[in-house]
Amino acid sequence: GQADVRFVTSGRCGEPYFKNGRMYFTFSTRCWGSGCGIGSLDPRRPEAGVRFEGIILFDYGDGLLRNDQAPHLFYDDETGEWRGWVCNFSTGTAALSKRADGGVNAVWSRKSPLHGLSVMKAKPLGLSGMNEDPCGVWDASAKKWRMFLCSFGEGDIRAQMLESDRWDGGYAKITERVAENSTGTTITWLGSRRYCLSGSSDRAYYVYSYPDLKKLGSLDMTPTPWGEAKGGPHGRGWPALAELPGGSPHKCILLTMDRVNFPGMPSPNWTYGGLQIYIADRN
Repeated sequence: GQADVRFVTSGRCGEPYFKNGRMYFTFSTRCWGSGCGIGSLDPRRPEAGVRFEGIILFDYGDGLLRNDQAPHLFYDDETGEWRGWVCNFSTGTAALSKRADGGVNAVWSRKSPLHGLSVMKAKPLGLSGMNEDPCGVWDASAKKWRMFLCSFGEGDIRAQMLESDRWDGGYAKITERVAENSTGTTITWLGSRRYCLSGSSDRAYYVYSYPDLKKLGSLDMTPTPWGEAKGGPHGRGWPALAELPGGSPHKCILLTMDRVNFPGMPSPNWTYGGLQIYIADRN
């Protein structure tokens, strides 16, 4: 099973990372347990599917290697370091309760984590409350790091925007939480503008303005990744959307997942399903 898909980005501004013509993405894997997987695809031939590339573990400096998930990774070309943010799920119980404070860790590595078995160092990001699904960018005009994530509160989870002078801490909110249930928060470039996207138990992928999170609408996808499924878990997919460079056969590519239960899975149950690829043509 796969879930929590997000494209790896290049530089600090959040553009897709390419290597040998392939796009790389992180995703949560479920087999012997759960962990952070790396995959890739060729956007010129999306029908060829995805290729499994590796697994990332995280080192808190406590003698353990942890299977945290749902990261946003980027290559920082100013420092030559791989950096990002990850949900500290490994510190919680089976119900994800009692997780480490803040819910999100900063991670980094001098070595590329895109192939084989990799280990990234990790430390708490120092967020208040409980949070997950972080996606961060450097905003050159504001001269701030901006982070779009899901924040827990009042029995639900909704998207919010934070900012900081540093990539690895000091974040404070600059918007209130959106009105909609949220998951898979993602910042992406489309037509030289940034947009914010989020999955939802509404079985919709909402689109918001950046950075003030005004709701602009939702993605139009045929067929929908959740099909005719009913209930919140099925709709809580992740919209990993990226605009492709000029000369590409398609304008945009969306990598997402369904939440189809395995046969015999007890219900209700949050589960991982299959990856799905959508394309948008230039015409």
